[in-house]
Amino acid sequence: KWFSSSWLYSECYFYRRIREAFEITRHVNAFDPFNDSKEEALTSSIKTVEVLAQYVKTLSARNDLNIELEFVRIIELSLWGNKCDLSLSCGQQTDQFVDPTQDLAKMRHFIIDNHIQELWQYVNALRTAGTGLQLAIVLDNSGFELFTDLCLVEVLESIGLLSDKSVKFYVKSMPWFVSDVMTKDFHWLLNYLANDSNTHSTVVKELSAKWINNVKTGKWVIIDDQFWTLSHDYSQMKTIAPKLYHSLSEANLIIFKGDLNYRKLTADLMWDFSVPFSVSLRGFLPTTLCTLRTIKADVVVGVEDKQMLQKIATFAVNWREIGDYAVIQLAQNL
Repeated sequence: KWFSSSWLYSECYFYRRIREAFEITRHVNAFDPFNDSKEEALTSSIKTVEVLAQYVKTLSARNDLNIELEFVRIIELSLWGNKCDLSLSCGQQTDQFVDPTQDLAKMRHFIIDNHIQELWQYVNALRTAGTGLQLAIVLDNSGFELFTDLCLVEVLESIGLLSDKSVKFYVKSMPWFVSDVMTKDFHWLLNYLANDSNTHSTVVKELSAKWINNVKTGKWVIIDDQFWTLSHDYSQMKTIAPKLYHSLSEANLIIFKGDLNYRKLTADLMWDFSVPFSVSLRGFLPTTLCTLRTIKADVVVGVEDKQMLQKIATFAVNWREIGDYAVIQLAQNL
């Protein structure tokens, strides 16, 4: 019963039934009904991809960088890349023909709980100690958002924050919530951007060639697991998917992207807004983790600032549906 059962369970069931409809066939059992819209999520944004690629290259060529400033900027770019979510727009695309860096400062006041300084302090402490980030990213959307996530990793490497360990990218094992990344989508993006006929930007082609090599050499590792496409919240992972939990625990920072990951981190419960993010995880903490989420569903936690709570009370009724507000939240495994 769609309107009386758990929303998280119902939605996961819905997408699994779509998958089943193709899987039981002989000739289209590997078909992804969302493939075209996922590819368009990149192709419609190619001008913005070129601008962002040039920005990333410029950083790698400079030796006078303010590392903290660039860290904050690339985290925010990855955060707002999450606005490109097809599951909430019925598959319709919005062209991303803008400079993605120009409005970051203006958008900061839309982040209703922002742990970016705590995140920087944690990452910088690893850098100072000579450890570096051993990074895992649980991906969300294909297309432009995936490109921003790869740029995030590229910048973290270029400003000297990554360790020499492999970066792990966790993806879905089946077509999921319209726009979610599968292994094939990851490879498609890299190959598309490396093709001379798809972009006039030498920088984009150079970046994609480098990233293809990162995958080939094992510097980047793409991992899928069925657990991501079950209805379980993440507090159940250690019991249901212990190998996945162990794999995540090998990192010293996990970045969870997007709305669905947030809902599963918090069990999609109707927490009070002021409940600490760490409490809402209900014991799930394989290592220090961060969530980058533009808000498109009801559950919101971690807003402990009284002034912000008062401000939220003045927001439009649908403020948790439209993706205009966001959180950057950190839970440390000390």
